[in-house]
Amino acid sequence: MNFKALFIDTNIFLHYRSFDEIDWLKILNVDQVEIRLPSIVVQELDKHKYSSSSKLRNKATNVTKKLHKLVDSGLKTNLKPNIDICFEVDNKSPDFAALNLDPNSQDDRLLASILSFRSENPSLPVILVAADLGLRLKAKYYQIEAICLPYDLKLPDELDQTDKRIRELEKEVLEFRQRTPDLRLCFSGNSDRITYTVRKPFSQSFNASETIERGIEQLQKEFPKMPEIQLDSQLVNPSHRTIHQMYGSDTPEILPHEISSYNKELDEFYKAYRQYLEEYIPWHDVRCRTFLLDISISNFGTCPAEDIDIHMHFPDGFSLCSILNLPDISERPAPPLQPIPRTRKDRLNLIKPSLDRLTLRQISPFISSQNRAQPNVSSLDIRRSNSYDVELHVRKLKQNTSEYFDSIGIIFESFEQVLSFQIDYRIVAANVPKPVTGKLHVILNDGTES
Repeated sequence: MNFKALFIDTNIFLHYRSFDEIDWLKILNVDQVEIRLPSIVVQELDKHKYSSSSKLRNKATNVTKKLHKLVDSGLKTNLKPNIDICFEVDNKSPDFAALNLDPNSQDDRLLASILSFRSENPSLPVILVAADLGLRLKAKYYQIEAICLPYDLKLPDELDQTDKRIRELEKEVLEFRQRTPDLRLCFSGNSDRITYTVRKPFSQSFNASETIERGIEQLQKEFPKMPEIQLDSQLVNPSHRTIHQMYGSDTPEILPHEISSYNKELDEFYKAYRQYLEEYIPWHDVRCRTFLLDISISNFGTCPAEDIDIHMHFPDGFSLCSILNLPDISERPAPPLQPIPRTRKDRLNLIKPSLDRLTLRQISPFISSQNRAQPNVSSLDIRRSNSYDVELHVRKLKQNTSEYFDSIGIIFESFEQVLSFQIDYRIVAANVPKPVTGKLHVILNDGTES
């Protein structure tokens, strides 16, 4: 009959399925097994009953209870068909020095028990079951066959109370982090950079005075004066004019004084347009050196952010202002309406007062300030030093949403000074543990002259 003597390391008892549930005959491929239980293994199991780990305590207690029942039947008893268990009693101490083993080592004491058994029973095959690689290697050194149990017999890792509490705290920390807002400043498309192409408005050969003169000449051709009709000197005074001369006849016509008035309005239009062009050319030059930044704060987290303070630092090398304070230009002058032929009746109808013109819509002199919602995003607070510092406040920002600030204008003194730059920012929120810092990049590329 195929027989083997089996020694089991303490860790197998503690971390694998119960020894009485394992099919030892199948694992060892034998017909009969005798499980040898040295005193060192029993002592180690007793120690683990008082372990700080609840997992080890419970397992060691369950194993020793089963061993107590077995030892009541004798030092050697039957566990299962063809499987016996034998409790060893160390009547004599092995010569650890001769065996080159350490009596203070638990592994070495187990090996000493195996070697003592083998020396007394040289014809019996002996095998050690251990999970510890170091113990198995040492057993090989002493020519003791050593195996490890299949992994599916290993018990799942059970956490003791301390480990469970640590896991719970780690989970709480992870959930807290997941509930923390994730705040960033962005340009359009949630990007941290924006690119502009710089284009000069005028060529090097551009002459402002000549351009203005050509513009006025073109304007005079597009809106020419009407030929005027010479009136009798007595009719120059409106009091000497007849009804026909002042309001015309029943036939549609353009009266001389309407032509004269239109021509005077054209003179004013030419003058106003010249002034407009004189303002527009330098304004347009500045406008091409001006870049508008639309910056938003975005919350990529899983909960709203509250009471948010934002600080942005801009470098020097340009002027910075809110879009409300950007240089503006007056509206382009519109040409006067050219007189058209009218009848006397048409002209008289034009001067009749309209009831609508005399009736003023009543407006309440009081504007209630009650129920006026406070804006979620404050206006920009721009502070000038050698550079610029911009601050603003956001009351609340929901998750997966963004809030845009007032547009910021960047004005360079000249095209030669137009350079890329970065904006450093810092965000502090009431429910974010640490300040959020980052950078925005403004990239300015050279363009061709127009």
